[in-house]
Amino acid sequence: MSEHKSLGIPTLTNTSFGSWERVIRGYCMQHSLVKFLNTTVAPADEAALATYNNNRTRTAGILTQFMGDENFNRLKATQPPLDKDDPAVIWKFLTDRYQANTVQNKSKVYHEYNIFTFKKDLSTFNKDLDKHLSLLSSVGFVIGEPIGANIRESIFAESIVGKLPVEFENTRELLWNKRPLTIQMVRNALENKEREYVIIVDTDHQKRRHCAYRRQIIKQSRLPTLQAGKTQSSYQS
Repeated sequence: MSEHKSLGIPTLTNTSFGSWERVIRGYCMQHSLVKFLNTTVAPADEAALATYNNNRTRTAGILTQFMGDENFNRLKATQPPLDKDDPAVIWKFLTDRYQANTVQNKSKVYHEYNIFTFKKDLSTFNKDLDKHLSLLSSVGFVIGEPIGANIRESIFAESIVGKLPVEFENTRELLWNKRPLTIQMVRNALENKEREYVIIVDTDHQKRRHCAYRRQIIKQSRLPTLQAGKTQSSYQS
């Protein structure tokens, strides 16, 4: 069990398919298993066949381990029955199920966006926002004008602003006054705010270094005087 945890692969039913697919593909590429996600031809050589079968089974095991109970039960119940030992069959089953732009899949990814909150700092928030926007796009969730869109862009942009904590009240007010908003307008404002914060922190760091340097210089300049005083008092004694 600890070995599986160390892989860093999430269970599919606990995350989005786009994120899970990236992690699975990355892991398989690192271990020369990625070709088994597609249909392969078994080699004729006996020694090569043993290695081939071992890697093929290993890939199927990884997919089975991390697909989640719900997906595994669906795979078992599929009619006509699918080959649950073939990683290419498992992979196609999962991609067909998740990459289809179903209402259920869109709803799940949009729900994940809705519950995500501001954590740690603005840089983390901006990265999380980009991740959720990418996931929404991957399932065909359209943000734009009412015709053909899942949500109006101005409403979605306002929802981003609503996630900002009270310490960004000035930024929120500035954006509210520019309504109707676009996602790009909000992102530009947040990125500018992040750059301002980096400059402030860097300036503060430089000031601290300068003050520390001045204290060191003053301390060193006083040292000869203190040493001379000690020497003089020793002579007098």
